[in-house]
Amino acid sequence: MLFDFLDKLSADLEPYLSKIFKIASVIIIIMALLNGLLIASRTSSVFTFISFITVFAKGVLISFLFLVMGVVIEKVFEIHQLLIEEQTMKETLKKEADSSNYEE
Repeated sequence: MLFDFLDKLSADLEPYLSKIFKIASVIIIIMALLNGLLIASRTSSVFTFISFITVFAKGVLISFLFLVMGVVIEKVFEIHQLLIEEQTMKETLKKEADSSNYEE
């Protein structure tokens, strides 16, 4: 009963979770670019380029992690779906084998 609920919940959330993480990665990289430009404009000329690069690199790293999480979630749900299909195939084959044994 609990597993049925979790299967239904995961089937409902699956298309949205990976998309949310992928969209979040794009938003994070845009915000990192804007934040880097803002910080670079407030620092002295010596540290302008360094501060921009460090802030932008940090944002790119976080964006990459969100993108990887989106891809991993997508692949986990694909594997889960394949396992469910395999389980139903095994049950179907077992039922067919049992029914053929009764006929003999």
